[in-house]
Amino acid sequence: MAKLRCRVLGVVAAKGDFEGTGYDYTKLNVELPMVQSANKIGSDASALVFGSSDNIKQFAGMKFPCELELDMEVASTKNGTSTVIKGFAK
Repeated sequence: MAKLRCRVLGVVAAKGDFEGTGYDYTKLNVELPMVQSANKIGSDASALVFGSSDNIKQFAGMKFPCELELDMEVASTKNGTSTVIKGFAK
């Protein structure tokens, strides 16, 4: 598991069903540095999964954007790999 201190811009949770397929997740919108080049300058944002929609409760009362240390791991998916958040610390 890797740890990364980063700026979290916001948190989104969703749970429901779309055309017979269920979904239930919390995603953190995280600011990440881009590999700088002639065509890329600055930062980008990426949505990283943090378990079920219940996890949004862990962010109640927090002000965003904020700095957090994220515990992350790479998980295998049907489309390749995905970075998943397993926990965080302030």
